[in-house]
Amino acid sequence: RSPYRGTFRKLVLAFDVGTTYSGISYSILDPGQIPEIRGVTRQVRKFPAQAHVGGDSKIPTIIIYDQYGVVRAVGAEALKEGFESMIEEESWIKVEWFKLHLRPSSNVSTSIAQKIPPLPKGKTVLDVLSDFLGYLYKCARSYVEETHANGVHLWTSFQDHIEFILTHPNGWEGAQQSQMRKAATRAGLIPDTEEGRSHVHFVTEGEASLHFCIQSGLTVEALKGGEGVLIVDAGGGTVDITAYSHESNAAGLSFQEIATPQCFFQGSVFVTNRARAFLEDLLQDSKFVDDVDHITRCFDKTTKLRFRDIKEPQFIKFGTSRDKDLSLGIRSGQLKLKGTDIATFFLPSIRCILDCILNQRESSSKPINHIFLVGGFAASDWLFCQLKDSLEPMGITFSRPDNHVNKAVADGGVSFYIDHFVSARIAKYTYGIQICHRYKPSDPEHESRFLTVFTNAAGYEMVPGAYSIILPKAFTESTTFKQPYYQVYETRPNVGEIIECDLLCYRGTMETPRWMDVEPEMYTTLCTVVSDVSKLKQNLRRKRGRDGRFYYCLDYDIILQFGLTELKAQTCWREHVRVSVENILDPGQVPEIRGVTRFPAQEKVGGSSKIPTIIYYDKSGKVRAVGAEATRDELQDLIEEEGWVKAERFKLHMRPKSISGPNSISDIPPLPAGKSVIDIFSDYIRYLYTCAKTYITDSHVTGSKLWASVESNIEYVLTHPNGWEGAQQQQMRRAAVKAGLVPDNDEGHARIRFVTEGEASLHFCIRNGLTTEALKVCGGVLIVDAGGGTIDLSAYGEAPNKKGAFEEIATPQCHLQGSVYVTARAKAFLHDFLKDTKFADDVEAMTTYFDKSAKLTFNSNPLFIKFGSARDRDPKFRIRGGQLTLLGEHVEEFFEPSVSCIVRAIKMQCITARRPVSAVFLVGGFSASEYLFTKLKEAVQPLNIDLCRPDSHLNKAVADGAVSFYLDHSVSVRVSRYIYGTKCCIRYDVNDLEHLARSSSAFLDATEGQLYLPNAFDVILDKVNFLVQDVQVSETQEFRRTYYRSAKDRSDLAEQTAIIHCYRGTGQPHWFENDGFPLSPGLFTNLCTVEADTSAICNSLSPQRSLNSRSSGRPQRYFQIAFDVVLSFGLTELKAQIAWKEN
Repeated sequence: RSPYRGTFRKLVLAFDVGTTYSGISYSILDPGQIPEIRGVTRQVRKFPAQAHVGGDSKIPTIIIYDQYGVVRAVGAEALKEGFESMIEEESWIKVEWFKLHLRPSSNVSTSIAQKIPPLPKGKTVLDVLSDFLGYLYKCARSYVEETHANGVHLWTSFQDHIEFILTHPNGWEGAQQSQMRKAATRAGLIPDTEEGRSHVHFVTEGEASLHFCIQSGLTVEALKGGEGVLIVDAGGGTVDITAYSHESNAAGLSFQEIATPQCFFQGSVFVTNRARAFLEDLLQDSKFVDDVDHITRCFDKTTKLRFRDIKEPQFIKFGTSRDKDLSLGIRSGQLKLKGTDIATFFLPSIRCILDCILNQRESSSKPINHIFLVGGFAASDWLFCQLKDSLEPMGITFSRPDNHVNKAVADGGVSFYIDHFVSARIAKYTYGIQICHRYKPSDPEHESRFLTVFTNAAGYEMVPGAYSIILPKAFTESTTFKQPYYQVYETRPNVGEIIECDLLCYRGTMETPRWMDVEPEMYTTLCTVVSDVSKLKQNLRRKRGRDGRFYYCLDYDIILQFGLTELKAQTCWREHVRVSVENILDPGQVPEIRGVTRFPAQEKVGGSSKIPTIIYYDKSGKVRAVGAEATRDELQDLIEEEGWVKAERFKLHMRPKSISGPNSISDIPPLPAGKSVIDIFSDYIRYLYTCAKTYITDSHVTGSKLWASVESNIEYVLTHPNGWEGAQQQQMRRAAVKAGLVPDNDEGHARIRFVTEGEASLHFCIRNGLTTEALKVCGGVLIVDAGGGTIDLSAYGEAPNKKGAFEEIATPQCHLQGSVYVTARAKAFLHDFLKDTKFADDVEAMTTYFDKSAKLTFNSNPLFIKFGSARDRDPKFRIRGGQLTLLGEHVEEFFEPSVSCIVRAIKMQCITARRPVSAVFLVGGFSASEYLFTKLKEAVQPLNIDLCRPDSHLNKAVADGAVSFYLDHSVSVRVSRYIYGTKCCIRYDVNDLEHLARSSSAFLDATEGQLYLPNAFDVILDKVNFLVQDVQVSETQEFRRTYYRSAKDRSDLAEQTAIIHCYRGTGQPHWFENDGFPLSPGLFTNLCTVEADTSAICNSLSPQRSLNSRSSGRPQRYFQIAFDVVLSFGLTELKAQIAWKEN
């Protein structure tokens, strides 16, 4: 991608308004800078209800209106727990799938009309779309302002220079584009002027998906053989299929359509519709009939995407343990459905896609053997596997792109504007206008229409109803199409000021349609071309026609510009000899970081880069379920019956003893019997390795071959909290070896690297360009990685005299106050609140819902916890319709210790930093909490600190940043957190008071004949008092101290050992004990032991003579070896070595 060549900054904003979910992507174009595409991953804080904030690039396409037509909720807020009852009480109206009301009229679209929810009374689709576009615009603005350093100033710099990209299905046409442009005008995105309208651009979802695949590098391998690729965009309402090939003679990347794009109404909503019909029939005569809506929603959110095996039953969790009817397959609030039944819900959509793929291959001008599946529906494992199994026997490579498949269209929309890869498109239909032919009696077609013949103003007999083709169907050239036409008038006054001409689209099968009374239903008006010919009228000359009658003739051309995504129609005529036109209507490659976004049984497949850190073991210690698979509803009964043991939050068992959690919470779950933390960690990273392998082989063209080419050369980067040290790194390395990731040898160990979560997060922010603005106005930035277990804080500034390099400017901090502790406090509250009620057994379900959804959407208002069915009610405990209402002040108490901890830590970092900190970047899964973000912003604003959350997926900042750490290595200087040294003996000095105080422990060295004191601490790497200044260490800097060891026999010096100790206290330590007593436990810890084989130099040692021995009075013969203990601290992993001189 080339740098932006414009002369001023502008914003490109793409809105993908989908049937069920919508997304926003954007790019800030700065002159001379290479554009970067980003996604909006949080909703506007006015409607803060997104359950997977930071983990999903899309929000529900839903609006709720009150009785007066006022918007009351949009997006995820419209699905927030508690809203359903409010909708019923206030008679509010939910509007969804409204996009489908824009669809073109056709036999296919008419057949689905009854399945589309109606629009509210008094609202047009234009009204609803404009309200939704206005909301998306607010989301984008709020997100940019909160995400970027100096975001408000940044938005002001380009708010008058925004280019809007609106995406739509392949089947949408000019009429739909015109309505969408009107909606954008009504929403206030653009002014209703010629210039304003020119800032709205359109691109089909198929073409946008191609751009997404190109920018993800997925078409490179597929197009090496000169073949075509097929993009299948399976969305909520439509399935769009488009075929492309690379133009062989084109410079750079340029593509052309090679088959007519197709669009079908067989998206995922129709799978849900079929499921709803099945459920209504199944439960119609039961007490659960009122739960059909809720069960359908549960199916749509989880079961539909998780389903992957027709032999396995699926369980839909909708109620509590009290909901039971075995005859219907309902037990403990779960409905059991056969896999064969669920497969029937998918079957029509799968058949439709397969038929269309085969049709595209047949009609394509080039062979197609590579297919990419994108869109929200592509996240369905069943859909993917069924299509893959059907197509691969035909020699077709079928894959899903990596990254988030449900944001392909939004990202691709921005790429369309920036890159413009497609240069030639295929006309789906034939375009032309209705004309009259001069009557020819000898022509049978004319003769058959004799009764319609009329005489025109020039005196000639004319046959009406003829069709003149301007642009023929299936034409692929990107050019301008022009045809001449004329109109005749008896007198000049008869010539109007305005002429109008309807552009007609023929949708039938005839190659050259000639008459509009043949298949009249196949002709539709695409648009009307209107022209002001008032000036031309005055210059018309009188002409003589047949039989000497006079007439006036107006000559003009109709022009169609087809090469763009929006068909443009114009009229053209000569005026004073000038033309007037009027518009009416691999090595050598730059590395790219990608995330694994699909895992087995994942609810938000393609929408989240993370899965639960959970493992289930059976009684024999065998792994039975991992990650999202371990959270499936159908496993709960099996877990109880088989006695499986859950291992969760096991990472915290690795924590150093110096890091303690909240005093009031001691709920880190114990490890399963017989399992060490290394056992569990190795099982988990082995699972992650398997997921990565599967994902790469499924996502890339010839993925299996690609994996085989890199399998033996994999470099692993393991991240850990700031507080983890050498001991924890060693445990993690052992786990990686045990998991089979690397062999247990020096070469294998060298392929495991470590980076702190704080430093990884910095690399993520640098990669996303977020530190650029911050460093223009301040000396340092602070990264706050708020995760599940820990809060990691790291401060950085640009390294002097080294462009692009950073240095730590304060001691990193780590606190056990992550989001799991908020959940733990909530659980304790719920246990106490409901302990004597029938809902006590529902506390686990309530806690799970709080943790997954409510915790992130909380904004000080009452919080609704969905846990049961409509029959669960107890007003005394604020339970109604299966929902528990928590008061805002109670929920604030769950957050308060974590918020206070982070605020104190931020202030301490700012106090101790070597340069001013004016920007704080909040990342990590916990940062998605609106309440946390708001409270921290309120706390730091008085300090003149700008707090912002990076764009992209907050919960993948560490994983992405870890890869960037390996590639970019941006941090060159780090701060020493503690004092490092080793235990030694020092020669006794009678003039030193501290020596005199320890005189009772003095001993006589038998070789040298000198008195020595034991238990001295010799500092190798110092750390000045942290309140004053920390010691900064560059990556290339070594710290070494020389030590001596003496012995009477050479052989006793063949091995050297040094134990590296870490001092964690304040002040400057000199001794391991004080007044004869060891210092407080924990102040000194053994960091590691360094061993060296020095036997090679023993024979070369020369004997030495001691001073007169205090015991014998005679000099003693001895040997002495000198060696250095070397610490390399500047890397993310501290390294200790022993060095000596040979020869």
